[in-house]
Amino acid sequence: MSTDALFYKNLQAVPTFRQVVDVHQYKVLPESWYVVLTDIENSTNAIQNGKYKEVNLLGVAPLIGILNETDSSLIPFIFGGDGISLCVPGSLLPLARDVLKNTIQIAQKEYGLKLRAGIVPVKAIHNAGEQILISKFRASEHYEQASFFGGGLSLAEKWLKNGSKEVEFIYPDAVESISYKGLECRWQPIKSKQDFTISILIKSLSTDKNKQIQLYSEYLDFFDKTFKDPDLHPIQSEKMNMNTSILGLAAETKIRTFGLSYWNRFLYALETKFRIWAGKIMMHYKVATESTAWGNYKTDLIANSDFRKFDEMIRQVVSCSQEQLNSLNAWLEERFQKKELVYGIHQSKEALITCMVFQYDKAHIHFVDGNNGGYTAAAIELKRRIKELAN
Repeated sequence: MSTDALFYKNLQAVPTFRQVVDVHQYKVLPESWYVVLTDIENSTNAIQNGKYKEVNLLGVAPLIGILNETDSSLIPFIFGGDGISLCVPGSLLPLARDVLKNTIQIAQKEYGLKLRAGIVPVKAIHNAGEQILISKFRASEHYEQASFFGGGLSLAEKWLKNGSKEVEFIYPDAVESISYKGLECRWQPIKSKQDFTISILIKSLSTDKNKQIQLYSEYLDFFDKTFKDPDLHPIQSEKMNMNTSILGLAAETKIRTFGLSYWNRFLYALETKFRIWAGKIMMHYKVATESTAWGNYKTDLIANSDFRKFDEMIRQVVSCSQEQLNSLNAWLEERFQKKELVYGIHQSKEALITCMVFQYDKAHIHFVDGNNGGYTAAAIELKRRIKELAN
């Protein structure tokens, strides 16, 4: 494998989340790489129609379709609620195209949703005067989370939505070899330990990277003083309950059994229900099998969750009190009025998790969003503030 293809795998992970807002921790993505982007068109309407689980699931699906066929440590990725952004070396482009084609087809046929997907050469981003800078943060012993800086990712997302000629747009087609094994949506919405679960988006308005670092660092200083561990984490083990109804498993079943008969789909849902009951019992009694220490599963899940991340903006899903929310709104609004940042906050009472499970012992990653809209709803607020400043 070429040195370029090993670029992300060879990066040294930073040990603390605070360091992800320091541009000096980042490296420039090689020009031989490509950016793969997806989002759900009209995701706001989908969420208003109660399809927030489906939106999250389709956001994660292309990623696991790719990672099932390659080494997950090679690929930087970040989940945005209604889509995913990831970077791949040229050798993985054929796989990425096939996975995207198949997932778009599933989105249309199974969920009635339009998944927009495209591929952008990193060279085109550099030619446009922007860069994609990559770092990674050691979220836990078993999960290194990618971070993005530099403006290049935002440009690629803009091109995707504007139909730019720089984007290779992907169209639906069935590809039988694609596997979504490990894509799971088996937890009920997780109630907040406090008054709310909030989804937060914060983006600096400065084009100066040093000023961006200063702003994000000041925000994290404020956040650390206002929100206290462990209460801020949106997932608490005592609040976690698995979904045991076949109807509740429908979103997962549709994608995992795409193309199979109704009978095989029913059998999958029935088998999954049995596995969930077995898992509940083993977690409760802390059973240790040859492959999995089930007593540690919830603890590992919480540690391997992406409730805070950075992709040219700060994204967080946290539990908070009304007083904390008031303080957060006041701090952000003051900085917005000074035209230093734009932001969006969505309030809910619960968190949603979409799971990517390679092995039940340690090797599993969990994507967190607020219920009833989460990041997608927060993004609407952020865009509204951008328009307000433009007027």
